Amino acid sequence: MNGKRDKHGNLCRKIKPSDPKGKFIYPSAEYADSHPHDPYGDVRRYLKDVKDHFGDDLEGMKKELWYMRGEYARQYQWFDKSIIKQDLKERRRAWCRGLITEVIRFENIACY
Repeated sequence: MNGKRDKHGNLCRKIKPSDPKGKFIYPSAEYADSHPHDPYGDVRRYLKDVKDHFGDDLEGMKKELWYMRGEYARQYQWFDKSIIKQDLKERRRAWCRGLITEVIRFENIACY
């Protein structure tokens, strides 16, 4: 793979995807690094923002959560292929799995 690399030899890419419509600030995997006792606090903030924005529009909320889960599934694959440092790769992949689990749990409670 060609491209700019960081000091660990990993390809450079933003740790957090961005919302194409600019409505939401997506959670960052780096949040877990600085908040080890609450690695998904940023995810809960995002889910609260989604709930506040969509209110009773369950279809809009499900569509946004579906899109977001897809973005982080792609992040998971990118972390798997691109990060050389094994412990960082595992932390990032575990965080993505946990994020997707949190979103599914929220969706099951809020949308059904």
